[in-house]
Amino acid sequence: MRKTPPDLKPKFVFLRMEETSFWDKKLLEEKRIDRVYSVYLYDENEVTYLCEITPSYALYYCDFCFEMAEGAEDYSEEAYDFLLEGSAGMESDTSYVKCSCVDRMTEKDRSIEGYDVKPYSDMNDEEYADLVDEIIGDYRSNPTW
Repeated sequence: MRKTPPDLKPKFVFLRMEETSFWDKKLLEEKRIDRVYSVYLYDENEVTYLCEITPSYALYYCDFCFEMAEGAEDYSEEAYDFLLEGSAGMESDTSYVKCSCVDRMTEKDRSIEGYDVKPYSDMNDEEYADLVDEIIGDYRSNPTW
């Protein structure tokens, strides 16, 4: 059960994290991809303590996006297919990252969406999980990046 003020509401933020280093450099060069990002959703008002003193955010995987090498825009469909295949299975991934690391990221990598949601006190854990799934579905239909 959450111990939060009764009127506190979730504050959902989309976060774009560069993850190019996790991909094979040769393959990215071959596909003419400069950078690969994963897009996550997190709740700025919900922190988790993972057996340590410092809090972390739960990051819910939404999608990926990428930047092509200059002049390689004609290859973007092939690059998309390549990255889609490589990121298969991540749809259900939840990562935990220290709040201080996320908070240091630049504003261009964060997008705060104006979702009108009810306070934590008015929803149980299942309703919260359903809300997260709904927002991720909305993002996948209309990506920010």
